[in-house]
Amino acid sequence: MLNEVTNYYLTKEKNNVESVFAVNGFGFAGRGQNTGIAFVSLKDWADRPGEENKVEAITMRATRAFSQIKDAMVFRL
Repeated sequence: MLNEVTNYYLTKEKNNVESVFAVNGFGFAGRGQNTGIAFVSLKDWADRPGEENKVEAITMRATRAFSQIKDAMVFRL
């Protein structure tokens, strides 16, 4: 599942995302094989002009995309 999340950011948001760091087996709710966490680093603001490239717009698009995943609960903080 983390591969899907990582691939989303590195392909669909490639103009806005610098990198993604994802860890299986760890999350804010604890540890386990059914948990994971990903940290997304965005490109500098100067490289992301326009309302559609602000963090709020990026996370809203991601939320819509991740809501289509039926095998997991994926949400952004």
